[in-house]
Amino acid sequence: KNTCKEDSIISFLGKQDSIGPLTLLGGAKSPANYTSISEVSVYQFERKYVLNKLLSSPDVFWQMNALMQSMVTPMLEREGYVNLPSSEKVLAGLIACGERFGRIESDGSCLIPYYFTQKILGNYLNLARAYVATNLRKLEEDGIIALSPKPWRVNNFEIHKQKLKENHEPYI
Repeated sequence: KNTCKEDSIISFLGKQDSIGPLTLLGGAKSPANYTSISEVSVYQFERKYVLNKLLSSPDVFWQMNALMQSMVTPMLEREGYVNLPSSEKVLAGLIACGERFGRIESDGSCLIPYYFTQKILGNYLNLARAYVATNLRKLEEDGIIALSPKPWRVNNFEIHKQKLKENHEPYI
């Protein structure tokens, strides 16, 4: 999403997620821009084809509801981080990335994919890259994460994820 300073990430999309459904009915241009941070395959279908598929299904309402929920939920989760203390906000961003795209290791840690950088995390959390770097170092000093060797590792991932859910009231 274009802001006055630079691009701001409002959500990360992954496998089986879709882009462009907001333009199906009105034929308007998308209100968001999409940027790939890893290799992706994107399939484009004609509007008429998609509308026919949706409207011919008896479950059209539930399909559209599920589609909108899958788009809105990550954005609401992100907004839930706004009032967290700085290091918790950065940890929340790492947990969000790890939950959707990370790999859980046998020791209970979660590896964050290489393509998540300080800048990308900052754009997602509306924080300056330097601010993210400072808080990543603090989290590392506290033993919560390991920054090197790359990829970043969130130690005791499920414990930190549960603490995050207990310590702040999400919008959803």
